[in-house]
Amino acid sequence: MSFARQILTHTVVFTAVIGLATGCANQHRQTTTPLRTAEKTEKTSQPKQPPRFASQQTPMPARFAGAVSLYGELVRREGGLAPVSTSENLRQVTASREGADFDVAVDPKSERLCFASTRHSTTANLYLRSVDGSTVTQLTNEAGNDVMPTFSPDGKYIAFASDRSGTWNIFLQPIEGGKAIQITDDPSQELHPSFSPDAKQIVFSALSNRSGQWEMVVVDVENPSKRRFIGFGLFPKFSPDGKKIAFQRARQRGSRTFSVWTVDYADGEATRPTEIAAAGNAAVITPAWSPDGKRLAFATVVDPSSHDVTARPREAELWMIDLDGNNRVRLTQDMHANLQPAWASDGTLYFISNRAGHENIWALKPSTGSILAEQPIGLPEDPQASVPTD
Repeated sequence: MSFARQILTHTVVFTAVIGLATGCANQHRQTTTPLRTAEKTEKTSQPKQPPRFASQQTPMPARFAGAVSLYGELVRREGGLAPVSTSENLRQVTASREGADFDVAVDPKSERLCFASTRHSTTANLYLRSVDGSTVTQLTNEAGNDVMPTFSPDGKYIAFASDRSGTWNIFLQPIEGGKAIQITDDPSQELHPSFSPDAKQIVFSALSNRSGQWEMVVVDVENPSKRRFIGFGLFPKFSPDGKKIAFQRARQRGSRTFSVWTVDYADGEATRPTEIAAAGNAAVITPAWSPDGKRLAFATVVDPSSHDVTARPREAELWMIDLDGNNRVRLTQDMHANLQPAWASDGTLYFISNRAGHENIWALKPSTGSILAEQPIGLPEDPQASVPTD
């Protein structure tokens, strides 16, 4: 299977990370195989569009005998465990019924979203829309796939990854239109861009032809030929103050069991790598900074080795955690695949979920959740305990 197919067959980036991190570099470099045509659901079987705010909880399937903790342990409860109530907290943002919407990013003022979508074609393009609107503006329309957008700090540009040049590279697109500027032009595959708060640098992941591993690289926007290797990892994200970078890294080389880390970053150097959240049998992935830089949101997928690398995970949950590893708060608790959190400056957490039948963008305010106190794995406290958060 080609690198591009593994990235987009399921329309969420998780599969690329889980599958590609365990594959060989030669497979990753094969980018010429056409993408699989998005399957269309018959109209008669399509679910009705849910209201803007969900008003009812999803019934818990009989097979679900408990909740899964951050550390991948099953918490058994007599009669099953109901989902955390989100009747006034959860809303559906997009409602595409063909293809999928994914890779959501929020502008610095929390006014606009940019996301990748296959709603109009079998290849992914980037779209813009207001956080409260329903109309979308197509930002890119190239032969290749444009994915993983991120806003510049002034909100005037979008950095993104694209395979339009034959391999995955980083591009810069003006919001008001015009030709995209290619930032990187390298034989390695390059993904997951993130701006520094001063907009002078971009960090991204590159699959190295030398090491065969995902490396984190920082480039100067004005002089992208100046590259600095800062360590191994995926989904690097600058903190709001630019002093740290969060990322995910496999706990063992070639393993799908990822954990979330941070490094201190200053003067082009990354120091003090610190593991923030880990699980014995779950992938802890795609970290996103809170607006104040004090917390990280992320997704967890239990037993990732059991998942087909060509399909999205069957179930995934969202969590948040303090940088010191305390206050592990569960934000979703259901039988859906909840992935790719993106925190807005107003405190809203956007993410991708298939809870309405297709991959779409959803949002919640992480003001309540389920907390697991510090204790040995397998002996968590009641995961239904709700706590207020800032």
